[in-house]
Amino acid sequence: MTYPEEHRPVYIEAADTLRAPFWDWATDEAVPQSTVPETISITVPENGQLASKSTDFEDFVTFKNRGSSLEGLHGSIHWDAACQGQFLSVAYTGFDPLFMLHHSNVDRLWAYWQAMHPDQQIFTGEHYGFEKWGTPDNSILTTQSPLLPFRRSETEFHTSESVLSIHDLGYSYHGLESKDKSAEDRREEVTRIINNLEPGFLKLGARAANGLLGGPRAVLTRYFAHIAVEASEIERPCSIEVSMNGTYAGNLVLLSMPDSGIVRGEISLDTIQDTLRGKPSRVVLNTFETALKIDIIKGDGSRIALADVPNLDVQIEQVRVAAPRWDTELPEYSESRMFGVRLVNAPY
Repeated sequence: MTYPEEHRPVYIEAADTLRAPFWDWATDEAVPQSTVPETISITVPENGQLASKSTDFEDFVTFKNRGSSLEGLHGSIHWDAACQGQFLSVAYTGFDPLFMLHHSNVDRLWAYWQAMHPDQQIFTGEHYGFEKWGTPDNSILTTQSPLLPFRRSETEFHTSESVLSIHDLGYSYHGLESKDKSAEDRREEVTRIINNLEPGFLKLGARAANGLLGGPRAVLTRYFAHIAVEASEIERPCSIEVSMNGTYAGNLVLLSMPDSGIVRGEISLDTIQDTLRGKPSRVVLNTFETALKIDIIKGDGSRIALADVPNLDVQIEQVRVAAPRWDTELPEYSESRMFGVRLVNAPY
């Protein structure tokens, strides 16, 4: 189908001025008011399995390696904003108006990652994919595998490589407007944007360097909780929540997919950092073992006993962080040490 020639200028002009909103939940956690006042009716398949198979949730899964991930952030927003509603359901979340706003922001964060790490902006090699629309379970996927059902032409589907550049797709984000900038200029511009979201950390590093090129960097010790769990052993969706002495630190959210496999997440313990400052490692470890609490919360608010999740593993990472001295320099992490902790089963 093509637009009648006399109508094409109107649509071309509209496309040139089109702007897609995103919900920057890191700046303002309030759910956008434009998404909540009204309800709509939708038509869904009689077979509920079809709805989940038609999603591309698995493409977001980056839980397999230890550390923080974009998927971890993505899942947390689905949990926190859902209020036990459809935004938490993989089968129906695409019908929620928050879905586009949330995923537009995920796309924005991914574009920033690409700019800061141009040599790591796409996966390499082959991996086995989960079953989804048009793709059998355990299919071997590469960067050239078709992203069904999204077509780039009448005879070709998009691939991971064909959608790699936002500029090739005709859009951009703040700091990435010019596609003619060098990779280094883009990296510096985006790093400046990210650093200015946490000005206190940047000021700390700048004071230590005293404006000197190559000057000393302020060095801090940070702690992170690393969680690993076998997805098939735990009822999902659920939230694995970490607190210490009653102070909430963060959570790892498991949606209903993937069905199996080890899921990993990293939670910053900065909220309790002051209680650990200056203490020897052994004292810190003892503090974690006595004060750290893990709660597993289901979508209906009830709890899952830790004893019912035999392969739940929690480790604490202690790492040194050198603060950036100027706004185009990223923090530098080094001397990572991992400590296992014994979990006390809660009597749920």
